[in-house]
This record gives sequence, structure tokens and C-alpha cells, in this order.
Amino acid sequence: MVRVLTLMDVFSFNPMGGAGRVMFETARHMVRRGHEVTVVCRRRDDLTEDQVVDGVRFRTFASAGGGRLALLRAAQQGPVRTVASLLAEGRGFDAVHAHHPHPLLRVRGMRALRNVPIWYTFHSPWPEEVALLRGLPRWSPGVVMRAWMEAKAVSVSRRVHALSHSMFREARRRYGKFHGIVINGGVDLERFRPPADREAARAALGWRPGERWLLTVRRLVPRMGVRILVDAMARLAPRFGTLRLAVGGTGPLRGALERHAARCGVQDRIRFLGYVDEAALPALYGAADLFVVPSRALEGFGMATVEALACGTPAVGTPVGGTREVLIPLDSRCIATAADSHGLMRALEWWLSRTQALAAMRPLARAHAEARYGWDRIAAQMETAMTGMLARSPS
Repeated sequence: MVRVLTLMDVFSFNPMGGAGRVMFETARHMVRRGHEVTVVCRRRDDLTEDQVVDGVRFRTFASAGGGRLALLRAAQQGPVRTVASLLAEGRGFDAVHAHHPHPLLRVRGMRALRNVPIWYTFHSPWPEEVALLRGLPRWSPGVVMRAWMEAKAVSVSRRVHALSHSMFREARRRYGKFHGIVINGGVDLERFRPPADREAARAALGWRPGERWLLTVRRLVPRMGVRILVDAMARLAPRFGTLRLAVGGTGPLRGALERHAARCGVQDRIRFLGYVDEAALPALYGAADLFVVPSRALEGFGMATVEALACGTPAVGTPVGGTREVLIPLDSRCIATAADSHGLMRALEWWLSRTQALAAMRPLARAHAEARYGWDRIAAQMETAMTGMLARSPS
């Protein structure tokens, strides 16, 4: 049995972001395989201070109110205090699994953890995400500080894990040589599966017979590329009169995207769903005709993509990050030629013009997810790699 201390910046079950899903699914499947996992993180409203979920112990600290200074203090002091309380209870750890640089760098100097090997999951470059989200230059103090922290997290880790070869190469480009491994993310094949009655699922969403629905589910920020998807819809609209687009997710760009859709004349064809509850996701994925991944940058793996495939819905995506690795083995025509509206439009047009081919892809999408992305398979690879890491003598 391996006793794992998992470190996350902030976690919530609903909504559960891609990094959070990787963390929780990895943790609970490691528990199923006989290991002990304790997660330390800042909590949101759906977690208590000490809680066990599917065998995974969550020991959390408050995000704190009172503005940025109070939040910074909580982030700095919370991980150390929380881990210290676990150690005071007699808990020991064989490995640290970190999903974010900040809590890792806070606790790594604790005496009881100095010789505990670190497994660091590099989801995507943190400084780049912040720069793109806030429109900051790469030399701004906040971006430079985050780059230093991430570099330090990589350097102190015995093993650096990426969810795609694309992100592995990105980490190497930024931070040089390290002991690394690529293990994909996965999907819960029991939860995400084709709906028993797809027409009923569509009717429940208010989708009319004969309509053809594209779907994307993502945070509404620039790098996610929803604007170029709106532009592609405007190009496709004259040819496909029954085509519609559902956009799930929230973010600062929603108002701007709605106004852009109106300027493009497709506001009546696009439905902005806002926040989609976790429980509603499988039926939504399964109801759609095509799932679209219009990312412009930093698509580390694509959890939503494999979730849609598991629900029997083919996907089309831009050639960005891990999307290529997920979709090309299914069908290379699922990848657009470029991460722009024209390239995305042409890829969507190819599939929308071939209704029989698109229908035939539904069982193939599910089979692709089953063959490559079940969490049992992924967890077995993680277990083998982590126990192998522990067997290595420190370098």
C-alpha cells in the first residue's frame, strides 16, 4: 500500500474542472487499488473541513474572505497548517502527488516531508494561462513569479507527469530536462455513456426534430476559442438551415460572445446554456450531433472531448495540444487544418455533409473511449509508474 498526500490549489465537485477531475479520479481509483489517498486543498461550498468521498479523505482549509490579501494568507498558511495537523495525528506519507506549484512549494520544506518523493502533474503552463486570461505580458511580475514557482516545482519533483505528449514537450521546452512520463487523462465509462433514448434526451433539452446540434462545453475565456466557433457557425449557416449550436459554460466573455453572435446574424441559432450541472453533462453530450473543441491555445488533454466520445458523440477540434492525440487515432478528419474559423468550418462542413458517415462514427467514438481512456486502465498505469518511482533511489 502506498500512502499518497495529494495537493490541489482549490477543488470543487460542482463544477469540477479538468484538473480537478484528473485529481479526483486518480485518487479514488488508487484507493480502489488498495492505496491510501489524502487530499489537501482549499475548499468551496461542497466540501467540509474533513470529509471522505469514495474512500478519498479530503482535509481542506477555507478560501477565506476579505479580499486578495486574506486569500493570499489562506493559500500560504493553509497547506502547511493542514498537513501539520495530519502529521500530528500520526499520519505518514510515502509520496506527494501535486497538481499545482503553490501548495507544493509551501509544504515541501516541512521536516517530515523532506525525504518524501514528489510526483508532479503538469496540467498546463500556469504562467501562460494567467497571461492569456488577464492579457498580461510575459515579463509582468505576476507571470514571471508564476514561471519561477512552476520551474521550482518541476525541479524538486522526482517524476513529472503530463497528460499528453504535447504538454510533455511544452514542459521540456520551458523547464529543460527532468524525469518525466506521459499518462493520459481518462473518463468514467459508466457515468459517461450513450443515452438509452437519444431522442428523449434531445426533446428534454427543447431540441426540435430535424435540428442538427453542435455542442461545446468550456470556460468562456479567449484561449478556449468559442469566438472562432461562432464565426464558423456564421459561415455554415447559409448551407445548413437546421444547424444549431449549444455553448455550455460560464466565463467573462459570455456577454461579448452573445453580442458577436448577434453581429454575425446567428444569435437565433446559438443557445448559451451557462453553467451545466455535472449530473446533466452525460445526457447533453449524448444528445449532440457533434462535439466541438475550438481551442486556440493550451489544450493540455481534453477531458470534455473524451467524455463526449464516451457518450457516443463524435468530436471535431482544432490542431492544438492534446486534441490531436485524442482525435487523430479515431479519424484524422476530426482535426481542423488550422485553429481559426475557416479551418474549423471546413472540418465541420465535411462531417455535416456526410450524415451517414457521421452516424457511423457514433459507436466508433464510444469504442475509442473504451479502448483508450477508461479510468481503470489509466489508474493501473499510474500505480505502476508511481510504485516504480518509489522503488528508485533518490538521484
